[in-house]
Amino acid sequence: MRPLSPLLVQTASIATAPFCEQRVAEHVMAFVKARRHLRAEVDAAGNILIEQNARVSASKGATRWVFAAHMDHPGLRVARVLGPDRLEADFFGSVAGSALKKAAVRFFDGDKEITGKVTSITRLNRRKMPTRVRVRMDGAVGVGALGMFDLPAGKIRGNRFECRVCDNLAGVAAGLQMLDQLGPSRLQAPVALLLTRAEEVGFVGAMAAMRLGTLKPDDHVVVLECSSESTATRRGAGVVVRVGDRSSVFDPQLSAFFTRQAAKLAKRDKTFAFQRALMSGGSCEATAYAAAGLQAGCICVPLGNYHNMTADKRAIASEQIDVRDWKNWVKLLVAIARHGGEIAQRPDSLQADLARLYKRYERRLYATSSRKGLSIIPVANLGKK
Repeated sequence: MRPLSPLLVQTASIATAPFCEQRVAEHVMAFVKARRHLRAEVDAAGNILIEQNARVSASKGATRWVFAAHMDHPGLRVARVLGPDRLEADFFGSVAGSALKKAAVRFFDGDKEITGKVTSITRLNRRKMPTRVRVRMDGAVGVGALGMFDLPAGKIRGNRFECRVCDNLAGVAAGLQMLDQLGPSRLQAPVALLLTRAEEVGFVGAMAAMRLGTLKPDDHVVVLECSSESTATRRGAGVVVRVGDRSSVFDPQLSAFFTRQAAKLAKRDKTFAFQRALMSGGSCEATAYAAAGLQAGCICVPLGNYHNMTADKRAIASEQIDVRDWKNWVKLLVAIARHGGEIAQRPDSLQADLARLYKRYERRLYATSSRKGLSIIPVANLGKK
């Protein structure tokens, strides 16, 4: 089993962008090939589903747990070469024009890495976000070459991990590390890791996974994300049970289960810390899955410099997460995977607590009820005029 931090650094340092995730996919397939207890399938959209070869100890038909992370990050793809040192590139992902204009970029074309600088934004979408730019290059690259912001690869400084990509290759690394730690062990329920494409342009890889049947309607889906930190969720304060995003609230049963597992971990592991919050800084794939009727939740880590934008959205900088949060992320994912079968074996703890309170006070409630002088309205007539 690889140490945690090197796997994070190695995975997050890979060049990627929407529709240009091949380098990440190659890294993932090499990871799977080196582990006899894993197998991988690639669907028609290029999403990767990794499952264990090991038998599970669950009863026949146990619900599968699918942990999902996307392989892309806001970036560029060369659309037209305008000259030996000029090109036009499509830009994919939500980055403010104030940060993107004049940004330094780096293109990856085969074994070549060529730097350049954005000179103008030539197209915006309906949300006024850049979708095409012109770039002056320090060398020639071909149509289709992948481009990113010219920022350093992954580096750990104390407890801080900074990289040109945390969202969401840190999530990919966490999912791979989870599978590594589970090994060939027998589990209560089947476990899989789904790695999707083109999340940054609107969850299109995730939607393809549902349309193609890569995800099943009865799967429990656990989305892994890096989400913009806020005053309520700070880096270093722990992994986050994310109960919702800007667009929706996630499945309450899954969120309650995640919280129970996190609380158990915190009791036996004094280094484990977690938070629970609705993080409204953006939307994640859990919203897409929930909208399609799947049971979906999210476990994430707080992210600094979301989409490489500084807080004022006027400059480009490395994304940042806390290494302790990432390690606790892996711990919680492993716990959920190992105890996934328990979600169907016991009622939600809140529901059970409320039922006990009702039973305790039910007789007192009715014994102290006074209807004298009150006009009794049959329940069937409530709300009628």
